[in-house]
Amino acid sequence: MAILAVAISAHVIFFFAGDIPISTVGFERYFGLQLLFTPIAFIALTLLFLARRRREPLFAVMAIGLAAVVWTPAVNLFSSNEQRAKAEAYLNVQRWARDNSPPKSIFMIDPAHAYGWREFSHRASFGSVREWLYAGWAYNTKAEIYTEGVARFEGFGLKLDDYLALEAEEPRRGRSRLVRNLRHHYYRATASWYEEMARQYGIEYYVFDKTYIRSIIPLTVIFENENYLVMVLLSNNN
Repeated sequence: MAILAVAISAHVIFFFAGDIPISTVGFERYFGLQLLFTPIAFIALTLLFLARRRREPLFAVMAIGLAAVVWTPAVNLFSSNEQRAKAEAYLNVQRWARDNSPPKSIFMIDPAHAYGWREFSHRASFGSVREWLYAGWAYNTKAEIYTEGVARFEGFGLKLDDYLALEAEEPRRGRSRLVRNLRHHYYRATASWYEEMARQYGIEYYVFDKTYIRSIIPLTVIFENENYLVMVLLSNNN
């Protein structure tokens, strides 16, 4: 039990130190929990050492460990029925793509959506900002991979250099602003921008999260469920 308490405490500490990463998109409202969990983690470690001499603190360590296990799902979006339903809706979009589009089709998903498209859709995507600026060249360090990632990012009318200084000074703020502005452009682009992306990259389908739609998107809906739209160019709507 003592080893379990140490493991849980270390996990919580490293989690909020950034050594155990989570997606930065959508989790901002949970960062305040560090005010609760970090002191608890240190208290648990302190009591663990005291428990070697006295029996009572051992029960406190066990209680804190149990509380950590119970409270940890609070930072898991899938503990929410609403978020679980949204995840199912996104899975539904992927299955629709698999069953209703040619195998070589290219989709553009919400560029701020880090993961979860190709696995079930079996269709290529234009990628996401996490892939363009981090995961892509981290796994393949060829310079052209990074250069292409930056080019795709800047194709949304943004300049990476505008965010690097802010990222260095305030990483969380810079990252949040970058994602917000990227998503803003995607959901408010002109018809000519979508047409240019289709011409340049062969994109045929565009996927939108209804949560972020604030104005009319100049495309045609080809599939829709409770949370998502799949749209195509007006000229492609047969």
